[in-house]
Amino acid sequence: EMRLIGSRAFMSTDDQSVLVLLVASNAESWLPSVIEGVRNQTHDEIEVLAVDNASTDRSRALLEKAFGASNVVSLDRRVGYGRALAAALKVASERGTTHEAFLLLHDAAMEPGAVEAMLAALARERVGIVGAKLVEWDEPETLQEVGLTTDRFGRLFNPLERGELDQGQHAGLKE
Repeated sequence: EMRLIGSRAFMSTDDQSVLVLLVASNAESWLPSVIEGVRNQTHDEIEVLAVDNASTDRSRALLEKAFGASNVVSLDRRVGYGRALAAALKVASERGTTHEAFLLLHDAAMEPGAVEAMLAALARERVGIVGAKLVEWDEPETLQEVGLTTDRFGRLFNPLERGELDQGQHAGLKE
């Protein structure tokens, strides 16, 4: 899942620093692709703070090798995604983070210009949150998510049909 949350008025997108908050739980199978996606971003001002959510596989070692041990928060017991994210935010806050944007990342392998495109959308549209179009790992022509919304009763609503193919129909902005 990928969400980019803006926190301040922006300068040019080249100057915007982004803190990637990556949560992994027994992610050895997909983590290399996620790490590669972060490393291949065209935007230069990216820092990563990862959370190993009590993994029993090699996830922690992969994260530490990729981003350095000081940038990996290791949890002793597994918690939900929200609490794992809160642990990373607490560490970022304690370190006095000054990033202009946060990228919440879990099991999504980003294409090289993803961060740059989301930052540009934040600046251009003057919005506080942007998200990416997500496709299936093994079937990149199949849409997984294009953003969720809620109905008036607070129930999640996904506008996609199961197995819907990406033909550009959900490209662009929506409220």
